[in-house]
Amino acid sequence: MKRTLLSAALLVSVAAVGQIKETPLLKIGDNVISSQEFEYIYAKNNASAQLPVSKKEYFELFVNYKLKVAEGKEMGLDTTKQYKNESSYYFEELSRPYYEDTIAQKAAIEKVKSRLKLEVDASHILMRVPDDATAEDTLIAYKKAEGARNEVLTGADFDEVARRLSEDPSASENGGRLGYFSAMQMVEEFEDVAFNTKVGEVSGIFRTQFGYHFIKVHDRRKFPGEVLTAHIMKMFPRNCSPDDELRLKLSIDSVYDLVKAGGDFAELAKRCSDDKQTGARGGQMPWLSQSRLNPSFAEYGVQAFAIDEPGGVSGVFKTAFGWHIVKLLEKKTERSDAELENIVQSAMRQGHSIGSAGYAARARDLAKEYKFKWDSKVQDEVVAVMMSSEPDSVKEQRLSEIKKPLATYGKNKKLMASDKTVDMCWSRGQAPCKNFSSILQNVIMDYEKTRLMDKYADFRYTMREYYDGLIVFEMNKKMVWSHKDIDSTQLESLYMQNVSRYGRYGKFIGTIYFCDDEEKASIVEKIAASDPAKAESLAYKVVKGEQSKGGLYDDYIWPLVKSKYVVVVGERIDAEPLPMDQVKGQLISDYQQLEEKKWVKQLRDKYKPKMVGKLK
Repeated sequence: MKRTLLSAALLVSVAAVGQIKETPLLKIGDNVISSQEFEYIYAKNNASAQLPVSKKEYFELFVNYKLKVAEGKEMGLDTTKQYKNESSYYFEELSRPYYEDTIAQKAAIEKVKSRLKLEVDASHILMRVPDDATAEDTLIAYKKAEGARNEVLTGADFDEVARRLSEDPSASENGGRLGYFSAMQMVEEFEDVAFNTKVGEVSGIFRTQFGYHFIKVHDRRKFPGEVLTAHIMKMFPRNCSPDDELRLKLSIDSVYDLVKAGGDFAELAKRCSDDKQTGARGGQMPWLSQSRLNPSFAEYGVQAFAIDEPGGVSGVFKTAFGWHIVKLLEKKTERSDAELENIVQSAMRQGHSIGSAGYAARARDLAKEYKFKWDSKVQDEVVAVMMSSEPDSVKEQRLSEIKKPLATYGKNKKLMASDKTVDMCWSRGQAPCKNFSSILQNVIMDYEKTRLMDKYADFRYTMREYYDGLIVFEMNKKMVWSHKDIDSTQLESLYMQNVSRYGRYGKFIGTIYFCDDEEKASIVEKIAASDPAKAESLAYKVVKGEQSKGGLYDDYIWPLVKSKYVVVVGERIDAEPLPMDQVKGQLISDYQQLEEKKWVKQLRDKYKPKMVGKLK
């Protein structure tokens, strides 16, 4: 069967009926908007606004906004392909934080960073399980691992058992000894067991993508550091003979004499080293740690770490690749937290499983919440089918014949063996438990997507704002921002009616009072001159002093339509008018605002918005 990644995208209804308790506030046509939605949008947007407005003033803007939404839906803008694509995109982007346990993710990263400060020396015995193994093959491999482990536990030498029984090709030479390694150098399951097994103990049997293993931990030590080195190398040719080896040894000995005599190491590397790539850099190698060196190159690490001070040079030594001389350029005894973080982040970008730890933890929590339950007997049937060598069409048929649910969850939800998710998530190279874990994550997360708008008020209202915003943008573009029908006569008339608005060097000296409602604004207007202190106490925001034309408060000082919530008291010195052709952009913008006000009035007459609740 075709194995593909299960798509994370799932189109959900934007009209999902929520279980969040809501109090009606506003009715526009047949649509009722809740007090909770208004309060959420007001708090979120007003808090970040450059010029916050009162709740009552914002409510008027909110009504206008929802009227445009109602008109756009009546025109079918929410049914277009563009709207569906964009709304689906925003849903995916904004829902991401709900699919990850950030605390678990951070803990997983910190665990890896702490492991990067250590190294484990271990041996292992492997019984391979090939990708196309059947359930019977898998059981045979497990039994072989179990037999080998029992030998070790009853006193047999681990090295000897590994050389005799392990199916790791290198075991016949190294007795299964892996040497020292740190975090993220082994597959995840192997690393977990190695770091969780005590020194001197033998682990239980565990499964990785390669097969069944068990390990013995010989030592655990603090990470010994890293070295930055340069080297000069005489490389062994393929099928190197003893004579070749001797000839190259004599050659590098002569280079070593030049180094001891004070010759420039970098220049000698450029001229004499057979490693042309590093030679061009004066012999400089990348930063190295002993645990990250290939065993056949291990002597390089031994020699480099034996040099005490930067600038020191080793003697001539041999690796599987040739003869070397090493110079220590720099040594670090430990990694900073920033370096550890960079290592982890780099691994995550390259797809290391640590990057999905928060996702996996969230899936486990949701599985408990939705009472996800496997049927173990059906699981066994699925394993038998998926691990068989039968043709895909036969597998599909056999899965469809399994009538009992593979799992149940949520409100009477069932996962059947024949569901596409099972096939999409299954990999023969993974252990069955890992495959079922992948299936669970996909199923449970897809189910969660259908419930997000029911469960989380902030997500629900944010998504509504985005969905509505897509409609309002199209409506404004269609009804307001398109000025192709504006003729010069209309603009000239607007210019002549508001000449002082279109100029430079104008200014205002006085006080601007921002009020919560019309009643307070009316009182402030009456008493501002006689009792400014009381007027200020009634306003929620007061701006005093000189304001230059072109500033933040222009719309209140030089208004086309006076705000009913703002009182302006002081002296306005009109700007020197600019020619009409120099202010055409501002004229068009003002004209559009006036047209929008007319349009909104028409929408109010059409839909007759009605308060059905009270503002808090």
